[in-house]
Amino acid sequence: MDKYSIAGLRVRAKFHYDRMIANMPKYKSNFDEEAEIFINITKQMSMEYQDENPHFTLGSCEYSMAGSQFYTQLLDHDGMMLHASSIMMDGNAYLFSARSGTGKSTHTSLWQKVYGKDRAVNFNDDKPAIRIIDSKAYACGTPFSGKSDINLNVIVPLKAICFLERSETNYIEKIPPFKAIPLIINQTIFKGQPPEIQQKVQNMIAKIISLVPVYKLGCNISDEAAILAHDVMSGEKSV
Repeated sequence: MDKYSIAGLRVRAKFHYDRMIANMPKYKSNFDEEAEIFINITKQMSMEYQDENPHFTLGSCEYSMAGSQFYTQLLDHDGMMLHASSIMMDGNAYLFSARSGTGKSTHTSLWQKVYGKDRAVNFNDDKPAIRIIDSKAYACGTPFSGKSDINLNVIVPLKAICFLERSETNYIEKIPPFKAIPLIINQTIFKGQPPEIQQKVQNMIAKIISLVPVYKLGCNISDEAAILAHDVMSGEKSV
């Protein structure tokens, strides 16, 4: 099995199909210690998964199962993945999450338009990881990056999580934990999981929201939406 570093964790895995193979070179590693995460997917497993999901290619089947195996084991290392589009800027990470089709990628592209792609860098456009390391929260690139396959192998201090909703006018507000928890749960693999996995997800969310502020952003597709989000979440402007 090949050696990788994902979200700062030692990973052993062997991939067979183009989609995962194309994503993995930037995560290549060479460690002597025991791996912390094992991703084990055979060709037979991919074919059986495809039998249940005939609209998937074998590469998509391997990608989906690899993401699930990584996510489940990540929970044992103070981490979880969140369905979000991510931006790192000025040494901090910002995660934008919402229901599919709301405009996460559109919003992060506005940051890049306003601040420039060299300053505002999208390091994962679908499933970044969040890890607690030495009592601090970090956002991490992963090879599980959706249709765009935008991903970088980085670990960046997590400044804020923001949930988007469409609005004709732009507004942003910090939301309390009791409102943040169900929003985060809806963008994880929580539903349909065994009780022990659900409990691990709940415990992880509790750790994250104790360290990271969560916002709700009502936004339209305008430069002003990106500026408002940045100014408030970075601390340059209060609400």
